[in-house]
Amino acid sequence: MKRLVTISIMLAVLPALACSFSVGGGGEGPRLAEAVVCRDLTEDYAPVEPTDVFGDADDFSVSIEYFDLEEGQSIGVEWFLEGESLYEASIPLDAANAGDGYAGFSLTNNELWPAGNYHADVYLDGELGHTVEFRVE
Repeated sequence: MKRLVTISIMLAVLPALACSFSVGGGGEGPRLAEAVVCRDLTEDYAPVEPTDVFGDADDFSVSIEYFDLEEGQSIGVEWFLEGESLYEASIPLDAANAGDGYAGFSLTNNELWPAGNYHADVYLDGELGHTVEFRVE
C-alpha cells in the first residue's frame, strides 16, 4: 500500500504591533529566530503544544519564527527518520510575507509512522539554520 504524505507550507506576517520587539535585538539582518516541533499551529503559524514525543498516528508540525526576511528569500524543511531523508519542502517569501513572521510546515500520513528518532533540518536560502529533534513512540 502506498503511503500518502501531505506537506502543508504556511506563512504569516506578524502585525506591526506584535513586532515592536525582536529576539536578540535589531540590526542582525535576515534570520530564523527559532524552530519548534509541535502538535499544531495557530492561525499565524506559531507553535501549539510544543513537544518532542509523538504517537504513531500523529501529525508533525514545525513552527519557524523569522525576522527581517526579504521577498525572494526561502525557508525550507527536510524531515528525517533515523538519519534517512523522508521529505523536503521549501517556499519563497513573497512581498506580503517579508519582514517578521512565522512559517509553518506540517507532515501528515495516511498510515502509522514508524517508531524511532526523527529530526527536521530548517533552512534559510539553502543554509542550515536549525535542527529540531523528536521521536515517535
